[in-house]
Amino acid sequence: MIRRLRHAPGPEETGSLRVARADVLGSLSSGGCIFCRREGESVGRFFFWYLHEGYSQPENVERLRRSGGFCPAHTSFLIQQAVPQTVASIYLPLISAAAEDLRGEGGAFSLEAPCPACTAARRGRENLLSSLVSSLRDSEVRGALRRSRPLCLPHLLWLAPTLSWDELAFVVGVMLDEIQEGIRTGSLSTPLWGSPHPGESPPPEAPPATSSTPGRGWSPAVAELRFDLSRPGCPVCRAEEEGLGRYLSWLSREVAEHPHHRWEEALGLCGEHGRAFGELSEASGRLLMELASRWQERLGALGDALREERPPEGFLPRLARLPTLFGSLRRESAALPALRQALVRSFEPREKVLQRLRGPVLQRPPCPACRSVKTAGRSKADLLWRSLSDPETRRTYEESDWLCLRHLPPTLSLCEDGAARGALSGTARSRMLIPQWELREYQRRQSWNARYERKGPEQDAWRRAVAACSGITGEVKP
Repeated sequence: MIRRLRHAPGPEETGSLRVARADVLGSLSSGGCIFCRREGESVGRFFFWYLHEGYSQPENVERLRRSGGFCPAHTSFLIQQAVPQTVASIYLPLISAAAEDLRGEGGAFSLEAPCPACTAARRGRENLLSSLVSSLRDSEVRGALRRSRPLCLPHLLWLAPTLSWDELAFVVGVMLDEIQEGIRTGSLSTPLWGSPHPGESPPPEAPPATSSTPGRGWSPAVAELRFDLSRPGCPVCRAEEEGLGRYLSWLSREVAEHPHHRWEEALGLCGEHGRAFGELSEASGRLLMELASRWQERLGALGDALREERPPEGFLPRLARLPTLFGSLRRESAALPALRQALVRSFEPREKVLQRLRGPVLQRPPCPACRSVKTAGRSKADLLWRSLSDPETRRTYEESDWLCLRHLPPTLSLCEDGAARGALSGTARSRMLIPQWELREYQRRQSWNARYERKGPEQDAWRRAVAACSGITGEVKP
């Protein structure tokens, strides 16, 4: 919770303000969004301590078990930082716990907590927000904020509801200056979409426009699913990646060839997918200019409203506004409703006025790329459980790389058939038991006492464990 001082600070509070001020000024020493950078720094610190002394602590083992592993981005970051022996030590308890959880009646399995590294990033961001709010009245902090480019649009929209009237007016002005500078220099990606996060994946390539599935069988959709299951990796992960690739490829053509009303919803791209589109398409410059123009207009209107509609302090100054408000509302409605509305507006609490002004302006539509990813993954999972009643498809699934732990719970929740649910959970458990043995064997053969033994296929067990939990593969340091 953010602490606001409403009285003269005592010695202890003055010390906390000095710490907050130093935190903000230190964050402004480098360019770019201070919140994006703080998230990256928090993730880096988390993994430094986690890999050096934290991953074997019981509370961290339990936290990772409840989250089913790290998210794909932070899994990528982990396997770039860790050696295979450490990865094996991290994933062995997780694989063992998942196998035990899937043993229960009905194969119930759920993930109860977010990625621990995502939690560390969120806490770092919230701590910086607390420092910013505490020190925003300091003249040196305000001057440093004006001289730098301290925010991106996604983080402005995130922090705006926590700011007071004066703080929001100041931050909106800083963001407008930043967008104007980006237009002048042709550098709008970071102000509007933020900076890349640790482990962020490159944009996916668009899948082929037509299916290359051999043969059709009794159902083209099932034949395509069987072909998909014969490929390595989690089928739902792959469907999500292909769904994103299709959307970004389509959007690139639309932005390059058509007027903006055809692709207007793309102005709601989240930071991650906006950056992916910027890397993928040369047409991203046109989208960024349209997005900058749109937000210049919206933030400019909010800044004007904050200046013009600020309620005065005290009863009498508010009462003095009543005739003016009544006169403006009387032109639009009858006398009694206009008077009632004027009275409400005259004595409306300041926080409620602020919420009314900023609410419509700062609302952002859902990201269409996120929607495409979610829809493609859900569609594939829905087809998968329905197809398991077919013996050949079930046999193909049991021989495939199956579902990762991240996508197993939502697929189980879609199941309307007990046999399909049993097939999914039973296959998952049997596939967890083998990596469990392989990881133990890998650790045993890494010991000094087993140095004379021949190394076998268990040397890659950590790769299969990572894929089983997070649905991705990757290289780590030897």
